[in-house]
Amino acid sequence: MVEAENLRFRRSGIDLVSSMRIRYQNGERYSAKLLLQNSVLDLQQILPLIQEEATLLQACGKTQRIRRGAARWKELEKALVVAFAERRRAGHIVRRGWFERTAKRLFEEIYPDSFVKFRISQGWFNRFLSRNKITLRIVTNEAQETPAECFTIILNFLCFNRRNSQLRDGSEDILLGVLSVGRYLLSNIINMNQTPLPWEYLEGRTYEFKGNQTVWAKSRKSGWGKRQATIQLTIFADGIARVKPLMIFCGESKSKSAARKREARRYDPRVVVRFNKKAYANTDIILFWLQDLLLPVLGTRPTLLVMDLFRSHRSDPVRVCLKDNDISLSLVPGGCTGLLLPLDVSVNRPFNDILKDEICNGGGSPRYSSEFW
Repeated sequence: MVEAENLRFRRSGIDLVSSMRIRYQNGERYSAKLLLQNSVLDLQQILPLIQEEATLLQACGKTQRIRRGAARWKELEKALVVAFAERRRAGHIVRRGWFERTAKRLFEEIYPDSFVKFRISQGWFNRFLSRNKITLRIVTNEAQETPAECFTIILNFLCFNRRNSQLRDGSEDILLGVLSVGRYLLSNIINMNQTPLPWEYLEGRTYEFKGNQTVWAKSRKSGWGKRQATIQLTIFADGIARVKPLMIFCGESKSKSAARKREARRYDPRVVVRFNKKAYANTDIILFWLQDLLLPVLGTRPTLLVMDLFRSHRSDPVRVCLKDNDISLSLVPGGCTGLLLPLDVSVNRPFNDILKDEICNGGGSPRYSSEFW
């Protein structure tokens, strides 16, 4: 392509330096050194062009060339902007995950015969936002730096897990050839944690067109943004889902009303539902999870259970139950869950992003459920 442009410049009789000046005035950035490498001209002919490039860069106030260009997938971007505008008009929250899923779906619809696998890079996404004047509105919370004193706490936590993972007498032959960490099979290394489950996600950030003075979000019912339940997730080190998600709603824990029974028949069979007055995981909920959901899938092997310092996780009845079933409890130090708790680090965010989209779309679509369960 560079050689073709050189020939075009020579045929038209336009001086290369003048052509470069025109390009810079039009906002383009063109490397004179790259032109030298691919040009049939010698150094003496192209040296003024290199000097002119430095002068033009200085005049533009830039010390680095900026990558510019038209969109490669114009029809895709046009359809994506239309879908984005419709979603914002409906008042739905839009995050990057929505752009990624929608762009992949539109690419398959618009270019069904393409052999190229469409992937959203950070560079493409930034240029797409810039070309279509879309920005992320509402300032995010300031990031918190990890305190220096947390280093010793984290090191002690890791040492505790290492010591408890050491092989015991007579266990070497049993674990031979089996995927394990010390004396624990991967299927017996577990992390459990709870995350809030709002009825609506209206707070936070959404993408919006630049220049709009009001950024609004549609609420389906007054007060729902302040109501929430709790969902408790359990993951295993081998990646196999063995325990169903546990959903905790506000209500009487032992209600036998006809309305509760009618509602129970409509529950999704892939989740377990429980109630208490504050919709959070108290000691009774944790004991139910241990005895009815976790212990039946563990077998007789020793187990390492990682949880945060929530009060019900370390209550006396829970500790007794864990000790009786050879389950070592590893509690993540306070303030370190975002660094050490696998669910907080890798699972909760994508899970919540998908959940937000489902709630904003009205729910009822199970198309993402297979990604986690």
